[in-house]
Amino acid sequence: MLKREDVLSLGYLAKAKFNGSYRGMRFMLEKNGDGGLTAWAWPEPYAFDYTKEEKQSCQLTFDEKGLEDAIEWLNSVYEQVRAK
Repeated sequence: MLKREDVLSLGYLAKAKFNGSYRGMRFMLEKNGDGGLTAWAWPEPYAFDYTKEEKQSCQLTFDEKGLEDAIEWLNSVYEQVRAK
């Protein structure tokens, strides 16, 4: 499972996207245009720009609670995919 220490700080996310992968799932966290946090998840092997239909996203608040909720959401997406 992804943990809080696996993801960079809100200060980093305020300036840049954070990309990662976890056991066959790729993910990205980014500050969106509304000032919130968007979490994306999609299956490997392709990069974000080369994956169309399989992407999922979740909108959250841009604060520590939102970041923790994003990690929880990413873990739930991983569990759903793994269960298939």
